[in-house]
Amino acid sequence: MDAAVNTAPSITGLTATGINLFGELALNVSDTIGEIPATEFFRGHEDAASTSLSAELKDRTRIKPVNFTVFNPAGANASGNASAAQIQDRLLGINQALPAATPATCTQGVCSSQSGIGSTSNSNQVLNVALPPPSGTVLKANVLSASSTSTVDSTTNTATDTGIAESAGVNLVSGLVTADVVRAVATAQASAFNSSFSSAGSAFKNLVVNGTQVNNVNPNTTIDLPAAQFGAGSLSSSLRR
Repeated sequence: MDAAVNTAPSITGLTATGINLFGELALNVSDTIGEIPATEFFRGHEDAASTSLSAELKDRTRIKPVNFTVFNPAGANASGNASAAQIQDRLLGINQALPAATPATCTQGVCSSQSGIGSTSNSNQVLNVALPPPSGTVLKANVLSASSTSTVDSTTNTATDTGIAESAGVNLVSGLVTADVVRAVATAQASAFNSSFSSAGSAFKNLVVNGTQVNNVNPNTTIDLPAAQFGAGSLSSSLRR
């Protein structure tokens, strides 16, 4: 975009009540809001080329609002990440996301990113997990898998990312929390007008917490570690769906 303004009136004797009373700008539509089809147009306000008496005259119309919507999926980006487990134990020196980073540059498990129209997906899994090895007193699992898919759709003009984490045969903190299957799904979507989030598809099977069968868990539920087993004032564990 190119623009210029005058800071003082150029006509002798003209009384100005402000500065920058006249301005011109040129807006490259393709580089800013995207290409406008030939069937669409908008109106603006035109005047003389400058305040000079010799300035080229321009057509003048009443000021009218600029009302148009231009979708530009080519300039959109969708990105996200997912992990099946995040283990942090200062005493044992464990700080690890599982499965391993995919691609290697991802710092939060499995990542995906899509710029412009198209879709990108990454996934990874790890089998027979035991942390710390070989006992697995912090975490045991038969399977930990995660995937992330990022999509920019020119048909719906949306950017969407879906992360899925699945675990089977889960055993946390020497049996404090066990589950046959845990599946977490998170989908975020944005358009030119709004955004939304959904966790539809998240579920678990045979979840047992401290010996009690659990049928429903709110996201980020905190579980207090039993004092008799772990000592008074032990840190709590958090379940995230």
